[in-house]
Amino acid sequence: MAERRSRRTTQELVQEPLENKQFQLEITKLRNENARLKGTIEKRLTALEQAVEELTASEQVVVLRTISREEAKDEIKELFADGGALYYSDIARQLQLDLPLVVELCHELEEEGEVYHSCSTGL
Repeated sequence: MAERRSRRTTQELVQEPLENKQFQLEITKLRNENARLKGTIEKRLTALEQAVEELTASEQVVVLRTISREEAKDEIKELFADGGALYYSDIARQLQLDLPLVVELCHELEEEGEVYHSCSTGL
């Protein structure tokens, strides 16, 4: 086996360090690319975390109540007693009622003449 090692040509001996140097250069390039990509990922992760934090901070949780339609209608009429304009979303949030139900009941109340709908200001 020792003979095989000693039989290596001069060209093979010269070629080996060159291949090692090319290999080391390739490793260095890959490390630099890895560091650049890591920096990009960290920036994007930070931006995502900030966006989630902003969304979470502005998010409101409304626990909906379950009441009869008539009770809901009465409560909606009470809100209009002040004479001010209200949006469906305001009514739903204040009374903790489902928005589609509020819209439906407001339409019924309007048909019954109990509330007046204004396109520019809401109900």
